[in-house]
Amino acid sequence: MLLWFSAAVLAGAAAEAATVFTLGRSVSPAGAYVPGGTLDVTVRLELQTDGTPTALGLEETIPEGWTYQGRVSGPALIVEPGAGSGGLLEFAWFPLPAFPVEFTYRLAVPASSTATRVLWGEGLLRILNGGEVRTPAALTIVPGPAGGGVHSADTNMNSRVDLGELLRIIQFYNSGGYGCAPPESPTEDGYLPGLSALTVCAPHAGDYNPPDWRFSLSEMLRLIQFYNSGAYHECPGQGTEDGYCAGLP
Repeated sequence: MLLWFSAAVLAGAAAEAATVFTLGRSVSPAGAYVPGGTLDVTVRLELQTDGTPTALGLEETIPEGWTYQGRVSGPALIVEPGAGSGGLLEFAWFPLPAFPVEFTYRLAVPASSTATRVLWGEGLLRILNGGEVRTPAALTIVPGPAGGGVHSADTNMNSRVDLGELLRIIQFYNSGGYGCAPPESPTEDGYLPGLSALTVCAPHAGDYNPPDWRFSLSEMLRLIQFYNSGAYHECPGQGTEDGYCAGLP
């Protein structure tokens, strides 16, 4: 009996491992959202399984104050939020569409929204003769208006300090200083490594204690903290040394 139970557990684990269910998300327009405008969110659900999918749904959580406006494109829904809905949005498809499933919905952004916001959600799936399967939670950071709350190190404006962006800060630190890139030779962040007499631009946001056209060890460690935290956001009212906080807002 014990051997039979163990074999059943292993068989169940193998069946579960044979299903790979993922959720991807993109937004349009890309980059910073426009307060008072709309944002189109495209979700893509992909499935690899040895089983037979029998039901499909999606849960999306949108920022506070933002509202659902409707489906823009994609397979017909049997469950859809009403226009003006906020918070947790629930979707379901019937009949079951073919995978990959891609659909786009539209959100209205309130005029009062200016800070970085977050979208996150999970796909839900039922397999014949099996239980519920969920995708890993997918999180999308949507930056606020261009120039508002974006750190100088975050050259792709995704509210993260990526590895390449962190290496740029380490380059400034190892160079003993940095300066402004001349207009005829622009760089990705507007700066050049090395001591320079060209300091007519604003100092880098990471160079704050004091802003002396050099990166101290402490200032570099602050950017490493943002990198290891997976995100950062502007938080001027919280009394941090540079006006930013590590992590999601």
